[in-house]
Amino acid sequence: MGTSVLKRNNFLLLHLIVLLWGATGIMGREITMTPTDIVWGRLVIAVITLWGFAIYTRQPLTLRHHERFPLVIGGMFIAGHWWTFFAAIKASNITVPLTILGSTSFFVSWFRPVVRDSRFNYHEFYLSILALSGLALALSLDVMNWHGVWLAIASSLLLASFSLLNEQLVTQHQPLKVMFWELFFAALVTSFTSSFTSNGHFLKGISEPRNLILLVILGVVCTAFAGVISTKVMQTISAFTYCLTINLEPVYTITFAYFWYGESERMSSLFYSVTQGREYRDLGN
Repeated sequence: MGTSVLKRNNFLLLHLIVLLWGATGIMGREITMTPTDIVWGRLVIAVITLWGFAIYTRQPLTLRHHERFPLVIGGMFIAGHWWTFFAAIKASNITVPLTILGSTSFFVSWFRPVVRDSRFNYHEFYLSILALSGLALALSLDVMNWHGVWLAIASSLLLASFSLLNEQLVTQHQPLKVMFWELFFAALVTSFTSSFTSNGHFLKGISEPRNLILLVILGVVCTAFAGVISTKVMQTISAFTYCLTINLEPVYTITFAYFWYGESERMSSLFYSVTQGREYRDLGN
């Protein structure tokens, strides 16, 4: 398969994954558990799923001692990203945090020259400024809770850091191995937090069939499956393009949320025009 065809197929796969991620905000709001418990449950289910898949496909997951540290850092990034994301949804609504995630490509364009010790890419920077300007205009129109906004910005920063790290890791390891160990270490990190904040609420939460079903879908489909595929596509797609494509996630989530929740997720018509115009402009670029 030619490089251009492989890149195109990976780009299409990434869009499928972004569509799946568009549903995570809905599930996060529907699950009546704390953000810490949601993230911990999601991680444990995903780790078990990937471990079983690795055994079934006979793919090795062993790590050398010196390979662990970057994956531990990746696990911390992903745990922090998901915690702040779900906390932002709980603090405000689904629409605003997902819109703010569009700033991820801006952070990537700034961080990459420092992390990679490479030249500053002005093309990526200008595209990011365009995305950020649309984001700023949209948020100036309808912001209901600034606590949720700051949590979402932190989530965006962590996602940018995670994407840049994985861009490097996929050149050294198989995608399954990268995602398994990052999720494993993320689960360990979250376990410490969960043990201090849960107070038995996790078991009570998953005793409700609705919570358990949504958590399994979130862990297996939106985390294990989507995580491996999204890591694999980074073998041919840069972290910047990856994050710019993820900017479409708010379009899917806002659409899902509007039809699912109705008035509670309604923003002004100008907000939707600015947001969707920004996303589709980014896609065109």
